Amino acid sequence: MRCTEKKFHLLKEVSPTGTASTSAGSSLSTIGIDIVSTILTGYQGPVAIRLWDGHLAHGAADASCTAVFKEPGALRDLILHRNLLRLADSYLSGAIDVEGDLESLFDLKTHLCYLHLSPGTRLHLLRQALRLPRLVRHGATRGWRAKWASRRNSRASIAHHYDVSNDFYRLWLDPDMVYSCAYFKSSEQTLADGQRDKLDYLCRKLRLEAGQTLLDIGCGWGGLMKHAISDFGAVSAFGL
Repeated sequence: MRCTEKKFHLLKEVSPTGTASTSAGSSLSTIGIDIVSTILTGYQGPVAIRLWDGHLAHGAADASCTAVFKEPGALRDLILHRNLLRLADSYLSGAIDVEGDLESLFDLKTHLCYLHLSPGTRLHLLRQALRLPRLVRHGATRGWRAKWASRRNSRASIAHHYDVSNDFYRLWLDPDMVYSCAYFKSSEQTLADGQRDKLDYLCRKLRLEAGQTLLDIGCGWGGLMKHAISDFGAVSAFGL
């Protein structure tokens, strides 16, 4: 099946597995095709989308990644909420799957972020999405965001992670206790060498010069601030 050129570059029909579709299933399929072909207007990137009935939409014939919407409700969520947490929720519940190169999804995300649709088209999409059934969430994934997003649980999670002695962190951090990934130029470098190279790179990227003041948000034990003062001549540094 091909869409008009104003919509998606290609929309191919793949014979869905299972029994013959019912009229209700055919209606959901039509809605899904309409939504996907609209939001993928002009897209010719590396991501394909397969719907729950086997319909496959893609721009590039050699798409390296396929986002599989196993349930109509997952597509409904994408249109109505446009929320990455909702998509993650759908993935955890099995309503969405990803085949191939996961990083390619960022290309599709960029397309959707910069997609400009007329008010009439946006309204049409919302109406179509509302015609799809709600996504039923099962088991442990139901309500996980509400459970973990509460202030009490956030405070407990932070305390569990950070309220330990410095002796613990000294076991596996470098002498300056830099709490982020190091940059290694070779496999022979020590952790301290890699952290020093990383701090040096950051200061050079900031174009830090003598006499300037550095604000380091999330400063940890102050390794970046000490390096900025000792090696780049920053007059003062503040950490939060």
